[in-house]
Amino acid sequence: MKSYRWCKRALSTIVTSAIILSSVAIMGTMIVTWANMKLGNQEQVLSITFNDSTNKLNEDFIIEYVWYDYVLNNVNVTVTNVGILALNVTEIKFIDPSDYSDLVTLSITDGGIPVQKSFNTNVTYSGLTSGDAFNVVVTSERGNMVQKQVLPP
Repeated sequence: MKSYRWCKRALSTIVTSAIILSSVAIMGTMIVTWANMKLGNQEQVLSITFNDSTNKLNEDFIIEYVWYDYVLNNVNVTVTNVGILALNVTEIKFIDPSDYSDLVTLSITDGGIPVQKSFNTNVTYSGLTSGDAFNVVVTSERGNMVQKQVLPP
């Protein structure tokens, strides 16, 4: 009888050890899986942020021409993409240089400009008078802004 009890105790120790080792292995696998998932998400966010910042830095455009039509109270603005990426113009503003108040704001929905191409549009501005300077501010979809002060003849 003693030998049977001894075998029974030894068997329970082995079974208990196997259960504990299995539990530790399962928990370890879960922790590693969770950490890889979190790391993958962080890597994706970092990659998107890096690409957006790089694209914003590579975007370059200028206000090339500004023409005035006193009869129709229009100002024709031409924006040229001189960068290495295509861009979208989303807004053109005229700003009073003395107090920085908005004179006119034009939202643009179809302002796509391929590389080395231009976009022009007419902005209606009823306050157009000869000799009154104003700032033209063009904003791209990525948030870049270009400003030019103009003085109508």
